[in-house]
Amino acid sequence: MNLSQSILVVVTPETIANNHNVAISDPQLTFYEYESVELLIAKISRLNPTLVIVETTLPTVTIVQSLKNSPSLASTSLLITTSETLDFPSPLDEVSVLHTAGCEKYDPLTGLASRITFNDFLEKALSRASRHERILALCYINIDDFKAINNSFGHDSGDSILQTVAQKINSTVRSSDFVARIGADEFAVILDELARPEDAAQVAQKILDRISEEYSLGEDIVRITASIGISFFHEENASREELFKTADIAMVHAKENGRNRYRFFSTEMQEKAVSRIRLEKDLRLAVQRQELELYYQPQIDAQTMQVVALEALLRWKHHDLGMVSPAEFIPLAEETRLINSIGDWVLQNATQGNHQWWKDRGITLPKLTVAINVSAQQLKDENFAYHVEELIEKSNIDPKQIEIEITETALLDDPELAIQTLKHLRALGISIAIDDFGTGYSSLAYIKRLPVDILKVDLSFVRDIGKDSKTEAIIISTISLAHNLGLKVVAEGVETAEQVEFLKNAGCDIFQGYYFSKPLPADQLVLFLQASWTEKHL
Repeated sequence: MNLSQSILVVVTPETIANNHNVAISDPQLTFYEYESVELLIAKISRLNPTLVIVETTLPTVTIVQSLKNSPSLASTSLLITTSETLDFPSPLDEVSVLHTAGCEKYDPLTGLASRITFNDFLEKALSRASRHERILALCYINIDDFKAINNSFGHDSGDSILQTVAQKINSTVRSSDFVARIGADEFAVILDELARPEDAAQVAQKILDRISEEYSLGEDIVRITASIGISFFHEENASREELFKTADIAMVHAKENGRNRYRFFSTEMQEKAVSRIRLEKDLRLAVQRQELELYYQPQIDAQTMQVVALEALLRWKHHDLGMVSPAEFIPLAEETRLINSIGDWVLQNATQGNHQWWKDRGITLPKLTVAINVSAQQLKDENFAYHVEELIEKSNIDPKQIEIEITETALLDDPELAIQTLKHLRALGISIAIDDFGTGYSSLAYIKRLPVDILKVDLSFVRDIGKDSKTEAIIISTISLAHNLGLKVVAEGVETAEQVEFLKNAGCDIFQGYYFSKPLPADQLVLFLQASWTEKHL
């Protein structure tokens, strides 16, 4: 519903008793009194709304009939909201009646104020803060990883969490503060008449502490956290829209900095947000502008020390900014769902490129397996495996030359669909690798249920070789258990001879890292492989 094109008519016993006087409001609930239904209809007609909402506590047939039968409102929809069941006569049968208890004003799940009511209160609070030069802060609260709760435990459990979180927030703040649920997993608090700005931080921390307590979901105990963005009213941040926007930006920064924390809005955040919007716009055009390119990092067999596979890594050469870090644009692509179209581009180019390199250059070299990273978004597409199968047929590539890499977290959203998709891919002859193993929620006991062939030990473990004996013990155990499950092990981030020696002795199958080669564009990769192949046969 577009509230900018709707009108709310509030009919109460008081207005009925007073010669059918009614109150009409804009979406911010600023009320205007009218002397008659005729004047009301005239006012509504001039505004030309697409929807008129009648909120009533009485069966006010006369008023509703007048609105419905007015020729000037013939193209306007009429919705009645009521806390009582209305028994309208037949002329009103086609009018939509929504039985509710103040649904526009309160969130039915938590009992907190709705976003519409919150907006109205915030407008008035901003006006008071401006007149009396008061300190006002908006806290924008978002529950961390709430989607995972719904996916893992079901929506009923998710609703229970939301109700408990709402109670905790409401009981933490002062009675003079205003709390609302403004989105699926989002809450907002108006901190009015603060003595000093630092008080907002104290309140935010108390809210975080209360929310982060343990929650019981049947036999399971879960710990919920939240991220909070705080923005203050001032001359440059005086409108409701601006205050929301800046608090939202601060909340995103809280998430980016580790979650379960609060952040104050700053001008630097604003600049970063504007830059992000521009980057997203350019990323949408990157394929069209031919700015994307695949680099390939060789994977080395631990026994022969020869290249046996390549990992395809996406790079973006921006027309103005130059090379943009994957750490910056890959998360952006995932958040904006651009990763699906970009992922298609990667699949097409990685599969076709491996097949054509040698043929185009007249070079006789063995074809190598190419590892392609697949995002959680792509894995959730039930047609993904069929799409890959179609690409294989078009490129005429041997599916045994393709390896699909997924992260542990990519399996969490819909494990059953993910397993089904991986089984389909594996049946085609494609090998499956779990990337960044050890950084997510999986265990080897869980991995054994998955149709996978390869574990990639994350570089965060490899870099501690020679520095931390506990990490070394974990690596040795992981390799041993993986082999017992029939899986190969690839070590990422190998950068030193000491790491190579340790991993080799531990039984690691394949090395990947800067010790052997950095990721290379296709032309440089050909030269690297030619040199490697020549050395082997000297």
